Amino acid sequence: MLNYNKILLVDDDTSFLNIYNKILKFNEYEVVICNNPELAENLVDVNETGIVITDMYMPQMNGLQLIKKLKSKFPEIQIILVTGNGSIENAVEAIKNGAFTYVQKPVNTEELLINLSKLKELTDIKQENEYLKSELNMQDYFIGKSKKAIELKEIIEKVAKTDSSICITGESGTGKEVIAKAIHNQSVRATENLVKVNCSALSESLLESELFGHEKGAFTGAFSLKIGRFERANKGTLFLDEIGEISPSIQVKLLRVLQEKEFERVGGSKTIKTNFRLISATNKDFKKEMQLGNFREDLFYRLNVIPIQVPPLRERRDDIPGLIEYFSSILSSEIGKKEIKYSQAAIKLLVENEWVGNIRELKNSIERIIVLSNNNFIESSDVLKYMVFSEKTGQESEIKAFREAKRDFEIEYVSSVMKKFDNNITYAADFMGIARKNLHAKLKLLNLNESID
Repeated sequence: MLNYNKILLVDDDTSFLNIYNKILKFNEYEVVICNNPELAENLVDVNETGIVITDMYMPQMNGLQLIKKLKSKFPEIQIILVTGNGSIENAVEAIKNGAFTYVQKPVNTEELLINLSKLKELTDIKQENEYLKSELNMQDYFIGKSKKAIELKEIIEKVAKTDSSICITGESGTGKEVIAKAIHNQSVRATENLVKVNCSALSESLLESELFGHEKGAFTGAFSLKIGRFERANKGTLFLDEIGEISPSIQVKLLRVLQEKEFERVGGSKTIKTNFRLISATNKDFKKEMQLGNFREDLFYRLNVIPIQVPPLRERRDDIPGLIEYFSSILSSEIGKKEIKYSQAAIKLLVENEWVGNIRELKNSIERIIVLSNNNFIESSDVLKYMVFSEKTGQESEIKAFREAKRDFEIEYVSSVMKKFDNNITYAADFMGIARKNLHAKLKLLNLNESID
């Protein structure tokens, strides 16, 4: 995570570097100096500098080239270009390529400090908006008054105050990452980094490098020093998602870090101390994995100091109507639709679905129904048409789900037609294109009250 109180000064002029290093430090900025623009990328990576002040004309690489290079790797970095040439072309080109602004040499110190103050204000606002957006997304998973939803909220509040290792287990889509964020944001480490690693997305060698970092030349392609996630998470929280996927070799090394709070970078010999709070998550059954020999017991007990089991959505069905309303409100606003309402039959279909993909699947399904439906009133026919129903385990359960969905649709459809024709069997049957006797039979089968003309 970039730190916008850290500034990287890039200039081949040593006197400029020395003067503005002192000025910026006096104004309470952390400063890193660099007289070779080719080293700037690595220095940003290592020091997490959020702001770069760079000269325009340098022998190795000009300022415009450096802006393009840094912006491609660090899109959120902020850059101020310093130039002795006041050509408007350079200024326009610099801003086109992502520079925040430019200043001319000799640099007016007051002007530079004002620009830095404006830049800090803008980044603070942006970070606050991102935080609020993150908090809003968290609500997706905690809406509801079911017993299990309330219990989960209470557990999060309790464990957030501790510094113990936490292991979150639950099916895919239940919101394990969101819970990790909530715990971090309510902890004493909230002002520090929350560093996430998806263990299933990386090979063993890449995961090792990501976690521990590596020294320059540690292996082919290691052209520069890399700071690992353990270092980045120092004083903050490290979230290891899908931890059940890590190899036995990584398990051994992780165990040592948890025990000793120290490690070495790949290819290095220097022991590095770190202080982080670990939160892990998995959708695997740890007991089964340990029995199979896939996961170390000693590591499991280190990870599982405080276990949190996230219930699947089908175990908190009372919360589904509230979630439907919440998602519908957000999504309808985004696409410019009026308030979305649902028939009772439509709600019933959604509530009774298995939701194998849990809240993530529910949200995606609501979005698909709202986008594809032409109406602001969603009926069971819309749900049946646009939703892909989760499969239950076993053929019998799957057939039952289909029959229930079909019956709900028929009840709503037949009821609406009968109402349209004031319960006139003849007219209703003619409208539906079926024989009168068949409609009689259908009404009886569906337990609908009938008024025979």
